[in-house]
Amino acid sequence: MKWLCDLSYVVLSFCGAFNMKRVLAFLFGVFATLWMAAPAAAWNNDSSAPGSVLVFPKFRQGTVTTTDQGVQPRTEFEISVVCPTDPSYTCAPDQPVSLKGHYVCQYNCMSQVDFTVGTTINGTLYLTFESPTSVYLPGATFIPAPDCSGGQGYLIVYVIDAYGNPIKFDGLIGGATLRGGPQSFQNCPTCKAKYQAIAIQAGDNIPTGLSTDDPANGGNGNGAMDFDGNEYRQVTGTTLGIVQYEGLTFANAATQLAGTPHSGFIQNELTLLTLDVKGLNQSNPDLFVPINFYNEGQLGQSTVRDIVCYETRRIIFDTPGPDNTFGRKGLVVAGPARFDDVNTGTPASLLGLIEVQEGSYVEVTGAETTLRWVADAMHANGTTVATTFVQGP
Repeated sequence: MKWLCDLSYVVLSFCGAFNMKRVLAFLFGVFATLWMAAPAAAWNNDSSAPGSVLVFPKFRQGTVTTTDQGVQPRTEFEISVVCPTDPSYTCAPDQPVSLKGHYVCQYNCMSQVDFTVGTTINGTLYLTFESPTSVYLPGATFIPAPDCSGGQGYLIVYVIDAYGNPIKFDGLIGGATLRGGPQSFQNCPTCKAKYQAIAIQAGDNIPTGLSTDDPANGGNGNGAMDFDGNEYRQVTGTTLGIVQYEGLTFANAATQLAGTPHSGFIQNELTLLTLDVKGLNQSNPDLFVPINFYNEGQLGQSTVRDIVCYETRRIIFDTPGPDNTFGRKGLVVAGPARFDDVNTGTPASLLGLIEVQEGSYVEVTGAETTLRWVADAMHANGTTVATTFVQGP
């Protein structure tokens, strides 16, 4: 605030014998202009707070058979709704809340399948797209399955009004349960991981309960969901997280010193996705993402990935397995993402998920058995970018 005091001093000194009321009116106008001109800090998204939108960075189709719970879906979405902390808005008891969901696929981007579900304030939904005749999930809401050729992708869910229009209602929190281990790893019916969905709030100037796209509320009326700071808060084009790097492990210090036998293994997967989706039957431009990996000593390795809407792959260096000497754990920084060119292209949004799997390893046969599995949504970082998600054709 020192610069404000300095500005006040300059204006007062310059005005000299002018009327103090005029001086104060001038200052009020200056401060109001500055406040109106620089709202960026207010538009940054807070993924830890309830939002009007939830992004689930990963789903995987299929089922697993467990010994204690029978057949279970590989993916189960959980959504709870609370009343928004808006002093000008009051929720009614048992107030209904409607939600719309869209799938974005690994290879064909926008799925032709979407769905609408409903709950109430303080209500909770858990959703699965597997058949109710194939899984035992009492109380679940069964939703249509995505038509994803790769069997995986991400899900975006948002609050709508009675006419299907996206509205501001910052009351959603959620997460996803993943079972069976990643598809590129060993199948593990007993493995289970959970991550928190990424929440995105609507624009600060839109009244709760009203359309985010309506120009009367600050929207642009284009029929899409714009994460531009007006309709919804912006997300960044860089995402980061801590990862355990791949390699073989040892049961204890003695086996490690002896160098044999290896008793376990670490594998991981990095999932990256963008909210810049053009809609059904539309071609999305290539998204270039620089990725930097760092170890405990700040040494780095880097690569550039070319994705469209969604990509998931293992983090493997030139010397994987027991010869991986890069490090045990470290930092991964993906982005800033850009369309068409990694250096000069248009900035794009980027979100991510990190999965790490631990298992046992038999030195003689090379057999691997998955034992544990964790998943974490990555953190936002860097400059916010304007993003448009087109829900339909």
